[in-house]
Amino acid sequence: MNSHFTTLLLDLTELVISNVERILEDFFVHADPADRFQKCPHCLGEDVIHKGIAYQRTVRHLPAFGRCVFLCLPAIRLLCKPCGATFIFD
Repeated sequence: MNSHFTTLLLDLTELVISNVERILEDFFVHADPADRFQKCPHCLGEDVIHKGIAYQRTVRHLPAFGRCVFLCLPAIRLLCKPCGATFIFD
């Protein structure tokens, strides 16, 4: 399925769709954040380091076409250089 069409259909502008699969009666949309980094939630600093992906999380989205839709998102770990806070990409 065309990922640009899927992004428009699901209105997920902050995500880049990499794959859509149907397993039984459910749709699983595999996505990555459009921005690789985000500001620190503690100090709002922009100097953060990408520390890898801790795990893959599955989030239930709004149903589409009478089927359940799940988003499969990576839990990207980030480290803020100025304050030393670690956090997961939100």
